[in-house]
Amino acid sequence: MTWLVGKVVAIPARRREKGQKSQDPQDPLAAIEKHVARLELAVGYGQDQFEQLGKSIEGLEGVLEGLRTGMLLTLNEVTNTNKIERAAFEDKVMGVLSKLQEQVAELRGA
Repeated sequence: MTWLVGKVVAIPARRREKGQKSQDPQDPLAAIEKHVARLELAVGYGQDQFEQLGKSIEGLEGVLEGLRTGMLLTLNEVTNTNKIERAAFEDKVMGVLSKLQEQVAELRGA
């Protein structure tokens, strides 16, 4: 078996019976073919992982855009509410100041 980035890929191995000699252990072509097969599996697995990561990133980008839009809408709402409340507070303060000025004028004139 070969380990490929956290995943086990089975490569059939030839096992010998006791006493049986190996079939040409010096065959370099067979060794190269074995390595090529492992590399092909590793590359294929890497491509699959890369595609999955790409899809995950695209999904996260969509979620991020949704969050950004939601935050902007909430911020606009809060800003507008704050402006309305501040204007109402200013009107109330100005009304109280006007009454105080009238009372001071009455006291001075009395």
